[in-house]
Amino acid sequence: MKIPNDPIVLQGRIVKTAMQLFLQRGIKNVTMDELAHTLTISKRTLYEVFNDKEELLLTGIKAIEKWTHERLTEFIPKANNILEVILFDFELKFNEIDNVNPAFFYDLHRFDKVMEHIAERRKQQRIVAINTIKEGQKQKIFRHDISPELVYDMMTGFHDLMQQNATTQMYQPREILFNTVFTYLRGCTTQQGLKIMDDFLDRQNKTSISDNS
Repeated sequence: MKIPNDPIVLQGRIVKTAMQLFLQRGIKNVTMDELAHTLTISKRTLYEVFNDKEELLLTGIKAIEKWTHERLTEFIPKANNILEVILFDFELKFNEIDNVNPAFFYDLHRFDKVMEHIAERRKQQRIVAINTIKEGQKQKIFRHDISPELVYDMMTGFHDLMQQNATTQMYQPREILFNTVFTYLRGCTTQQGLKIMDDFLDRQNKTSISDNS
């Protein structure tokens, strides 16, 4: 296979292939040697583009974040209420994690720079998420007596459990979300929000059954 001369094209090809392998098999189980072989490029060429696996992984994670942000930005003007925005964000995450090996999340913690990036992103996301929940309270989608700060911290706690606990690797990420985050989020809604949540959960369950049949 001819190696593209454009370094941007080559970088994109490396990131796309690497993330596919990382997500399918876990980060630890994919070596740079194997990645170079899969891409039909030399190991030297690979290291000319990325200094190490961590830099490659971080670039891939940032690319996914950018794609998700762009899709969410496009959707917001079409939404009828804030809960639809939140649930669309979760749908995007479903598309990302449906076929992810749980080992991927567990392996993330081996990479300090990646975890620093995730921690910094979470600080920014916390502010946005809290304001989003408050807006949902104004729209009478979320209960007026819940604490937006605590709701966000609890939901991220469930997410951390999925990433850090080796026991949860026996479950698929979607299954974990359904039994933790969505159960909790549903309890935070008003009757108006409950209808939106249940329609969303029914739709996701049908999709899951269809995918497994």
